[in-house]
Amino acid sequence: MLERKTFAPGAGDESYKPVRIEVFIEEQHVPPEEEFDETDRSGAWHIVYFKDDVPVATGRYTDEGDGNFLLGRIAVCKSMRGTGLGRQLVDAMIEGAKEQGARCLHISAQVQAIGFYEKLGFSVCAGVHDECGIPHQKMKRELEI
Repeated sequence: MLERKTFAPGAGDESYKPVRIEVFIEEQHVPPEEEFDETDRSGAWHIVYFKDDVPVATGRYTDEGDGNFLLGRIAVCKSMRGTGLGRQLVDAMIEGAKEQGARCLHISAQVQAIGFYEKLGFSVCAGVHDECGIPHQKMKRELEI
């Protein structure tokens, strides 16, 4: 059974860290100093899914102003991939951003995940760029008000 928790900016909960360490630092070799930032501590809402009290998926979203929200640091542990949890996580992030007044969502998606985000209503809106040695593309999704 999965449990979901949402933490508001500044909540001080860091239960998202083990998932991001596993996925981004260990699997994808993102330097730790690039992975964690001040936005984690004071500017982002975090959603964390737990299985048997162990964090297995996480993502964050931030208010960029004027109804624009940025979704990011979306990660699912290898043991939970292919279960639909990634979609469930992004859907929860979208709903959370809507509750905070989002009208347009932005994401910097790893190129290999573009198809996943397209299925969730996002569309590519910029060319390929590099983030920590990983090709990404900016995507967006307008929300119905």
